[in-house]
Amino acid sequence: MECMDVFYASDDGYAQHLCVSMASVLRHSQWPVRFHVLDGGISESNKAVITKHVKKFPYSEIEFIVVDNDFFKDFPISERFTVASYYRCIIHELRPNIDKAIYLDCDVVARCCLGELFNIDVTGYYAAVVEDPNIMMDARKGLLDLPDDCRYFNSGVLLLNLRKIRKESVFEKIRVLINTYEEHLTFQDQDLLNMLFFQKVKFLEPSWNVMEIVYRNGGRFCQHRFYANEFFDDCANNPRLIHYADRSTLWFKKPNTHLHKFWLDYYRYLRTTDFYRFFWQFPVFLLWRTFVTKKLMKQLRRWLFRIHFTDNSQIVRLFGVYIMNRSGTMCG
Repeated sequence: MECMDVFYASDDGYAQHLCVSMASVLRHSQWPVRFHVLDGGISESNKAVITKHVKKFPYSEIEFIVVDNDFFKDFPISERFTVASYYRCIIHELRPNIDKAIYLDCDVVARCCLGELFNIDVTGYYAAVVEDPNIMMDARKGLLDLPDDCRYFNSGVLLLNLRKIRKESVFEKIRVLINTYEEHLTFQDQDLLNMLFFQKVKFLEPSWNVMEIVYRNGGRFCQHRFYANEFFDDCANNPRLIHYADRSTLWFKKPNTHLHKFWLDYYRYLRTTDFYRFFWQFPVFLLWRTFVTKKLMKQLRRWLFRIHFTDNSQIVRLFGVYIMNRSGTMCG
């Protein structure tokens, strides 16, 4: 059986999410999987945890590829989009012997075997992709000089035809595009890929990259004009790949308050890894920590237990019951 090549790009801050994503891929895979991690500074201890998990599965392999960041020194970055987000643009150079590969963001969790995705024919295309359903992406096309009727895709899930990309030297144009459009590159690598791959992508069913935006406010911020409503809804409710873009699950630092409908799927795979920290990562605890305000927490602590002694007042309160009043008289 053919081995699937699956690429990720990560720094140490996303090491846990990387391992969770791999755990989900391995859990469902009926194909041998060869992982390639474009390493943006993952610690040796985290590499050991990730490698240990991958080696639990027969016919799976992993390698960490150190990337020279000097190549990207002039590329625009931000807190959200680090230099590691550009690594997918040089996969064809880093592994010239691989002609076809899947690329996944670290915040993607699989619910099926990726063999179905890998088996899609991309002859004549640079990649197979999923259209970004966020309605705000329509406005980006004009800024990037893309036609109004073209389809803007999300770069978190890609089936790459590396052979064609390599043969046609697609990424040689990337610096020119950065110099021309830098002030408009809000979604940096994704914007660049949409320009570089224009008219050379095959669009996949939405179920291959389902983001939280399709559920928010009843889908108010989502567009799916190329799909019938019933079909799109079926894809959204039965995702093949869950994409926690915008930190839409609680296990990210500073998670989005809009949670993905399938936010708990992350937890199921986290529990199978050595990144799992028991109580501190229980969903109920994280829900509390995320959504209970500091003001409410302070009020709750005062309700649960309060001792207050001054010259004018003495208060002892336990679970909302006053044990002692201001004058020091027992309340019973």
